[in-house]
Amino acid sequence: MFNNVKEFVMKRINGKREFVQAPRLLKPGEVEDVIAIRDDDLGLQRYTNISWTTGEWHPDCGHEWGYSGQGPTDFARNILAHFTDDEKFAWTHEIEFQERFVSILPRPGGRIKRDAILAFIAEKQNR
Repeated sequence: MFNNVKEFVMKRINGKREFVQAPRLLKPGEVEDVIAIRDDDLGLQRYTNISWTTGEWHPDCGHEWGYSGQGPTDFARNILAHFTDDEKFAWTHEIEFQERFVSILPRPGGRIKRDAILAFIAEKQNR
């Protein structure tokens, strides 16, 4: 599905356009910071290091961030599924995770720290 992922993204850095390496997809079981990046010149091109593994693919949406909606919720669910390998957990907590972490990412992109994700998961599993 992601065989068209490019290796570089055009970003504005200190007012100049520069190429930045796109994040590589995390392998199953690999737990690292989640990275989201949007191409500044082509704002609809988005890259993350999380594979789409759960839920119906929406070609007009895909992984999104920076607001509350279907794309950010899908991204949240796929992050949780990647970190827990538990689709039921991911579906149960996708909205709260999206509100706390994904919807607040800046539109150009950002990072969700691995430790924050693991703390969220531990908090929900200990209920």
